Amino acid sequence: MRFHLYYLIFAGLLGVSPVSYGNAMRESVYNALSSVKTLIEESQLVTAGASLSNLSSQKNLTDYERAQILNLSGYLAIQQADYPRAIRHYESLLVLEDVPEGLILSTQRNLAQLHYQTGEWQKALAALGKMPADSVSKDTQLVMLNAHSLYQLERYRQAAAVLEALDSHESSEQALNLLRASYQQLKDHKRAIDVLEILAERFPDTDYLKALASLYGLDGNYRYQLALLETLYTDKRLESRSEWQALISLHLHQSQPGKAALRLQEAMELGVLPDSEKNLFRLAQAWIQARETGQAIRALEQLSSRTSDGESELMAGRLLLQYDQWQGAVPWLKKASDKAESENPEISLLLGIAELRSGQHPQARRSLLRAAQNPDTEARARQWLSYLDQLSTQASVAVLHD
Repeated sequence: MRFHLYYLIFAGLLGVSPVSYGNAMRESVYNALSSVKTLIEESQLVTAGASLSNLSSQKNLTDYERAQILNLSGYLAIQQADYPRAIRHYESLLVLEDVPEGLILSTQRNLAQLHYQTGEWQKALAALGKMPADSVSKDTQLVMLNAHSLYQLERYRQAAAVLEALDSHESSEQALNLLRASYQQLKDHKRAIDVLEILAERFPDTDYLKALASLYGLDGNYRYQLALLETLYTDKRLESRSEWQALISLHLHQSQPGKAALRLQEAMELGVLPDSEKNLFRLAQAWIQARETGQAIRALEQLSSRTSDGESELMAGRLLLQYDQWQGAVPWLKKASDKAESENPEISLLLGIAELRSGQHPQARRSLLRAAQNPDTEARARQWLSYLDQLSTQASVAVLHD
């Protein structure tokens, strides 16, 4: 938070003539303070400090004169970034008796800002608490200082209450962001979404749309989340890996596997997501769910060239069997069998079925006999062997008739 104290500090000095306020300020002191002000404006800070030191050492200064000297000393300390010294000057000012109300108010304001600047949030709140309530509530900067201090102290509900008093459609972007952050800390996603929707409308910004999409997801509103991410995708504003992954997952969640596959494939081509075994497997699954057999097989071909466990080949074989592509399934299942670390009766069974259906009866019998040796596949394998025997018998009868 930046300081805007120059006017406040000098309002108490330059608005008072040497003989006003009950002749509280002598002309010599007034002139000396004006000279110091000029030195500060000319950035002669060391000289200004020496002049103020000499001035404050004078005897018989009135409280009002001392207040103005301390006021200007505080301002000089701020210019020198010596905030603890500035705080000491202002605190000394407040214990004086003969000080105008306006100067007291500006000093309390400055102390609140200085305490905030130095991370003393509780002291900042205490300084604000000494000011008239209407003076704080009508000053947007002090309202923000109050809310920021409460937020830093993790008093999120109170911070939100302070900001809720502002008109949300007239609030600054900073105020709306702090209100949204307070709601999020309170896990109040619905109110945070309301604020983010205002931010996204009033201050069109990609980050707000992305934050809103994330909150829609946390609130379980996946349809709105997907719509926003699709908009960002169309506008080429998806950037991070997590954003692409969220979009792909949402398409799958909303039963749109074809779009999920297209986005995943594009992300890998762009290098946003790696063309890893895991992503190739996800791509193949998405194409399978979308009933795009050709695309799924192409993804499995890529995966097959990188793996040695036979799983991608088995997946391809099963997929082709599902669509009665018996002959096409045979080489995939043979490769799966070759890659398998040990005899896999499931592969033998599927291979036997594919060979039988594609007319490769001798090969089918060998495969089915292997499958029949395992208790898990024995019953199904013997059913297919029985069927194969029937076909052989029918073929023999047909030959005799010929």
